[in-house]
Amino acid sequence: RYFVKTLWLSLVLSCIATLMIDFGLKLIRDKKKNKKDSINKQKQKIENLINSLVFSDDKQVVDFFLTLSQKKHNATKKTGYVIISHPNKKIILYPYFIYRDFNSDDLILIHNKIKKENADRIVVCTKKYETNVVQLAKQFSENYIILNGQQTYELLMEKYNTYPAEFDLIKEPKPTFNEILAYALNKKRTKGYFFASFLLLLSCFIVPYKLYYVIMSSLLLILSFVSYLNPTFNKPKTQNILED
Repeated sequence: RYFVKTLWLSLVLSCIATLMIDFGLKLIRDKKKNKKDSINKQKQKIENLINSLVFSDDKQVVDFFLTLSQKKHNATKKTGYVIISHPNKKIILYPYFIYRDFNSDDLILIHNKIKKENADRIVVCTKKYETNVVQLAKQFSENYIILNGQQTYELLMEKYNTYPAEFDLIKEPKPTFNEILAYALNKKRTKGYFFASFLLLLSCFIVPYKLYYVIMSSLLLILSFVSYLNPTFNKPKTQNILED
């Protein structure tokens, strides 16, 4: 009411100003959220595409990169890799997709396999690689280029408009209510409930809200007995995995 002396008008204007600020902040939040969701969706798509190569056999992976290369180049397939021939240059495209990180031993294995080709450039595509691999690659006379999954997508798949089928790993399902209950009332939780109950019981002597602490201490003590004695969630696991 610094500017508007009438009470009802000042309230209306305040509400309008508040709604406008709230609406503006909501637009900013939604814009950031949409941008973040878009980035996450793109990352997940790339992850699924690379997983498709990781979980395919070597022949299928090489065939995919042969198809990709033949869109613009003269490419031939060898066992485990693709050779791209130019008038005055030979390039080897070596897909090596594994679930773990690509390491120095993997690079040495590839180097020993293809050194007889006398290629001018070797492009190794993998999901992830250890940082020391790049340093090792520089020590070879051949020109090695090592691409991770993101780079493989951007420099090859996207550029040549060729993609494998997406492979989405099964996400861990959300726990059911019974699973949460089984976790909360398992025998392993007995000591924790009992210890917490004991601490709250001691606390009731030094805090003003004694009744609250006594009630919570009693509830935790009951939980400790229930989790210890409850047979439903403390059944021994079947030892023979081939039994029903």
